[in-house]
Amino acid sequence: MKNRERKVQFHLYFSEDEYALLKKRTIDSGMTSMADFVRKSVVYGFTYTVDFSELHKYNWLLSNLSNNLNQIAHQANSSGYATNSDLKEALKIMEEVWQSQKSMLSDLQFKNQ
Repeated sequence: MKNRERKVQFHLYFSEDEYALLKKRTIDSGMTSMADFVRKSVVYGFTYTVDFSELHKYNWLLSNLSNNLNQIAHQANSSGYATNSDLKEALKIMEEVWQSQKSMLSDLQFKNQ
């Protein structure tokens, strides 16, 4: 107790419905502790959940593109040329990256309105 950062304890009573709502909102926030959820709600006035799945997909596409471009550069450096199919594959992945980025940006604009 001596080294505890938060020394003030606060007790609350909830109706069953209120408690169920608190549990649901805690789970929806992605937090595992109701105390953390309540504390962040009080301190910051809100909580939010960030979905990084599109960003992971985008990073995967960028990594894939980077690997393909490195392979094309290696082949071009060793043989003096790159094949048409290699270049088409790189362009296809670049298009997927652009589409993914446009999708993320349009989702972000929609959520902020």
